[in-house]
Amino acid sequence: FYPQTGRLRVSKMEAIGAVEQTPAPAVPQPETPAVATPVAAPVKKRILVVDDSKTICDLLTTILNKDPELEVVGTAPNPLAAEKMIADLKPDVLTLDIHMPEMDGVTFLKQLMQTHPMPVVMITSVSKEEGPEVLTALELGAVDYLQKPVLSELAQKGPIIRKTVRVAADVKVHKNNSHGAKPHSRVGALDYKDSYICIGASTGGTRALTEFFSELPEQIPPTLVVQHIPPVFSKAFANRLDELMPFEVLEARYCDKIIPNRVLVAPGGKQMAIEKRGQKLVAKIFDGEPVNGHKPSVDVLFESAAKNLGGKAVGIIMTGMGNDGAAGLLTMRQNGARTFAQDEASGVVFGIPKEAIKLGAAEQVVSLDDMALALQKILKNKNGVA
Repeated sequence: FYPQTGRLRVSKMEAIGAVEQTPAPAVPQPETPAVATPVAAPVKKRILVVDDSKTICDLLTTILNKDPELEVVGTAPNPLAAEKMIADLKPDVLTLDIHMPEMDGVTFLKQLMQTHPMPVVMITSVSKEEGPEVLTALELGAVDYLQKPVLSELAQKGPIIRKTVRVAADVKVHKNNSHGAKPHSRVGALDYKDSYICIGASTGGTRALTEFFSELPEQIPPTLVVQHIPPVFSKAFANRLDELMPFEVLEARYCDKIIPNRVLVAPGGKQMAIEKRGQKLVAKIFDGEPVNGHKPSVDVLFESAAKNLGGKAVGIIMTGMGNDGAAGLLTMRQNGARTFAQDEASGVVFGIPKEAIKLGAAEQVVSLDDMALALQKILKNKNGVA
C-alpha cells in the first residue's frame, strides 16, 4: 500500500492471475442466413375485353394491366369470338361494347346471362341514341357502364375504369331470365300525405330503382332520386321509368314542383337540392362542384332534405360503390328523418350502404325485395322511436 497515493500494490503474479480469470471477449459467430418464407403472388382477376375496335382493345388492355390485381387474358372482336374465349379462358369479368358486327352487345348479354351469368361492365360510347340500350343492359344484369376512353384521357379515366372493373369482378351474378318491372307485386296504399322520399343510388342503382318503384302503388309521396349517371342517360332513365310506372317520373328541371305522385330524377352532370319557395318546395338544379367526386351527389340532396324536410322525410340509400350519401343520410336521421339502407345480399355493390351503416345513419337495413313494405310501415308510423 502506497500512503502517498492511496493505491494498493499488487504483485506481478496476482495481476497475471486476475487477467487469467477475466473471461475472454466473445468471438462473433457468423449469422445463419434467414430463410425467406415464400409469399404466394396474388391471384389476378382475369378480364376479357370485347370490342370490334382494335384501338379500344389495346387501350383498355394498357389501362387495366396497370392494376396489380387485374390481367387482360384476351380480346375479342365480336360476341361470337367472345363466346368461345369465355369457355377457354374462363375470365372473371367481361368488358362489352354495344355496337359490334354479327351481334350487338345487348343481345349477347341477354344470352350470356341465361347460359353463363358473369360480371359485365358495358364500356361504350355515350350518346343519346345508346341511352336506352345501356339501360336495357343494366336491367339484364350488367354491373355498370363506362364511357369509352381516348388516349388523351388515360390519366383521368384510367383509375375509374380500373376501380370499376376491379369491383365488378367480385360481384355475384345470378341467372337472369327476364328483365324490367314487376307490375303484379305492388304493396297496398301508402300514407303519402306530408311525407317525402329521398333516394340515393350508384352502381347497380338503375335496376334496383326499377324494381323498387315497380312495387309501389299508384299514389306515392313526392320523391327525389339521385342516381350516379352520365348526362345523356338521366333523361333516358327517367323516361324508361315513366313508361313502366303508374306515377309520373321526370328528369328534374329547375324549379320543378315537388308534389305527390311525382318522382324527380337528378339530371346527370348537375346537382339537385330541395329549395323552399314560399309555402312550396321545388327542385333546385345547379351546376355546382362535384361532391365526393359526383355530380349529381347524393349528399347534396340529403343535406338539403335534412334542412328543409326534417322529420317529414324518409331517406333511402341503395346499392353503390363509394360513400356518397352516407354522411347525408346520417344528417337526415339526426334531423328526425326515418332512414334505411339496402342490405349486402340484395345489392350489386355493398359500398355506400355499408358506410351508412357504419356511421349509424341507417335506422333499418332491408333487402330490395322488402324495401317497399319497409317504406309502407315507416310511413304509417313516422313518429315512432328510431
